[in-house]
Amino acid sequence: MAESTVALCACGCGHLTRPYSRNDYRYGHVKGEYAPYLRGHKPTTTYKQVRHPTLPRRCAFVHRLRAECVLGKPLPSRAVVHHPDEDPWNPTARLVVCENQGYHRLLHARMRVKAAGGNPNTDRVCCVCHMTKPFAAFAPTNCATSRAKYMSPCRECDRQAQRRRRAAHQEPR
Repeated sequence: MAESTVALCACGCGHLTRPYSRNDYRYGHVKGEYAPYLRGHKPTTTYKQVRHPTLPRRCAFVHRLRAECVLGKPLPSRAVVHHPDEDPWNPTARLVVCENQGYHRLLHARMRVKAAGGNPNTDRVCCVCHMTKPFAAFAPTNCATSRAKYMSPCRECDRQAQRRRRAAHQEPR
């Protein structure tokens, strides 16, 4: 009798994967070989996943489960869990639950300013020259939901970019 080989899903959920039913060389599938992941289990991020404790056949991120355990209820759908140490594999890391992605982006912008040696309350980091500069060195933005509020060039770098664009546009062909 032929020995059957078993392959577990590589995401860490513990489910068995199935062999490929046909060859598909575009994706590297060979008939009879086992798939490394179940459909939908291939990790798209570097965060650690485990089998969900209450939902069968589902995986969950460890940091989200830890936050839900502390809160005593499931996280809201738009909530984002922030890692202040920026290490997704640290199992004992402090976590901050953000109400949405906008607040999470704000935390990262403030961390960038602080890491560059500036004061997050009075300075920003230019996305071109990566220098810490006061708020007055940046053009004001009127869009509250825009990424430009946190990631924008200072006026000096913006002027230089405009000069380069104008010079490139005016060159004879």
